Amino acid sequence: MNELSKNKNYKKGTKFFNKGDFAKAIIEFNNALKTNLKNPLIYANLGLCYANLEQFDLAIELFDKSLEIDINQAEVWDAKVTLLEKLGKTEDLAQTMKKFDESAKINPELIGVKSISTFDPPLPEGLKIFSFGNVERIATKELKELVDYFLSLFQIPRQKARFFYFKNELLIAIEEIDGAWMKSAFKESKILNLFNLQNKDNYEMS
Repeated sequence: MNELSKNKNYKKGTKFFNKGDFAKAIIEFNNALKTNLKNPLIYANLGLCYANLEQFDLAIELFDKSLEIDINQAEVWDAKVTLLEKLGKTEDLAQTMKKFDESAKINPELIGVKSISTFDPPLPEGLKIFSFGNVERIATKELKELVDYFLSLFQIPRQKARFFYFKNELLIAIEEIDGAWMKSAFKESKILNLFNLQNKDNYEMS
């Protein structure tokens, strides 16, 4: 989306959006569309504007348009799901979650997880590797929540941890464990017990 950084209308729309002036933001985003008809971010931001103005049906249409162009947008999926939950549209929500699950299986990086069959090239030495166990039957949304909850609970920066699908297991590889409390928690197995993690430092990766 680098071309948007040079689009004056988009930049104005973003400023209006951040100020909460959604009506003016809509005007600028629509002007930006005239030269960027295939840019999913503009449709997504228009959807957010209309959602804030409580024009929910139009917001959902715009989220769908954004996902038609680029299905690999976790934030847009989240925005649509949140809105459908708020409106109590259970049937539409179920269909949306099904589509999201199918998309995430094609591109697991939607939920911050990389799908691999082998570790090639191998992971750097010094990483601690743990397994959450077999997650084949766990819904994609629940996996995303698990990943986000784990990182937030133990205040692990996203760049310090890597998540992988490997042989139907969800693995986490942590670069380093910062702080005395974190080291103590791992040493005393508090984290391992809470998440039912299995130490996989000697995991067979091939």
